[in-house]
Amino acid sequence: IIQAARGLHYAHSQGVVHGDVKPANMLLSQDGTVKITDLGLARLLNHSLPTDLGSDAATLPNPHAIAGTVSFMPPEQAFRPDEVDHRADIYSLGCTLYFLLTGRVLFPEEKMLATLLAHRDRPRPLLQAIRADAPPDLEAVYQRMVAPLAADRYGSMAEVVEALEACELPDTFDPSISAMTSSHFNEDSSTMLKDGPTTCMSASSLLLAAT
Repeated sequence: IIQAARGLHYAHSQGVVHGDVKPANMLLSQDGTVKITDLGLARLLNHSLPTDLGSDAATLPNPHAIAGTVSFMPPEQAFRPDEVDHRADIYSLGCTLYFLLTGRVLFPEEKMLATLLAHRDRPRPLLQAIRADAPPDLEAVYQRMVAPLAADRYGSMAEVVEALEACELPDTFDPSISAMTSSHFNEDSSTMLKDGPTTCMSASSLLLAAT
């Protein structure tokens, strides 16, 4: 995750927002390097996308105007796309962190609209509810990354890197040991597939290389 955050920080420094950060868009090379792929939805900072969505946060999103993967999408990308900036990638990376440690998406809803509304309105699931070995400071970093309001997230990926590097992981914490079972993975990856084409690599192998 730290490697991904550094790569995204560089993209942001060049004025580019990825717009679709998720496990399926991260590749692991043989030397343990994480590479971020699929810039098909990338946009330039300070260049809003044309949209037929209203600016009111209460407006329901038009599914034909949404670009991204809803299980990893920040609320503003669905409801206020003209407000999307680099903090959208921070949210999506936080969702990715949660998935890599638990094998689950934040809100495994059946319908796309239900998922979008959950990301906007519902409390974030606790990482420690599934990963009891996750330290409190890692929980705090994850929760801030996936804050519903962009203003409540970290201000930059550089801050995310700094916060993750400062996390004190106990000797007993092994990121390759996830609460995920094969049945959980199959169920949750099916939910992700409904949100858009994806082929997820091993969550534990990606996390081991990225931390």
